Amino acid sequence: MRLLQVRQREAADYEVQSTIARQKLAAYPPDIVIEIARNACGTLEFNPADEIIELGRKKARALLSEVGGICK
Repeated sequence: MRLLQVRQREAADYEVQSTIARQKLAAYPPDIVIEIARNACGTLEFNPADEIIELGRKKARALLSEVGGICK
């Protein structure tokens, strides 16, 4: 598959997933939302997994410290 086709497929997948996520969040609002930038990595990019996981951890720690949660 050519790179353009892959990027188009990623964009289409993102739109579908975004729609589902918005519906789920509206139906079942979470207590806390931790947002990661969409451009942090692509759908098929597995190499930066450790960095993305650490980014999520940092954002979770920061948010929990803001709201007074317990975080090690």
